[in-house]
Amino acid sequence: MILFKKLLLHALKIFPFLYKIQTEPHYKKWKFVLDWGAPLLLISLALLIERPTLKEYFYGMFLFLILWGWVLYFMQKAMNERIKKGYQYYLKTKEDIERIEGDCQKNN
Repeated sequence: MILFKKLLLHALKIFPFLYKIQTEPHYKKWKFVLDWGAPLLLISLALLIERPTLKEYFYGMFLFLILWGWVLYFMQKAMNERIKKGYQYYLKTKEDIERIEGDCQKNN
């Protein structure tokens, strides 16, 4: 039961982050994962609440872990894309700054 409470707390911590991702336009392509992954995680947790038999417990844990990994994988993939786009923007602005500084030095 303690393990279940820990898993439930970890699952609940991620939902505000899932909502934030869903509201940002950059993550539109991952929206299907979050729309299906979060409710399925809750369903798998609900299966574990109902005093399951050993077989149901393992099915519930298996489903929970698979879905949790699925959601985390796509969240990581989306964050990597965001970081890559931010780094590309940084490089572009850095080149602009160097070009402007070079122009200023030529004018002085």
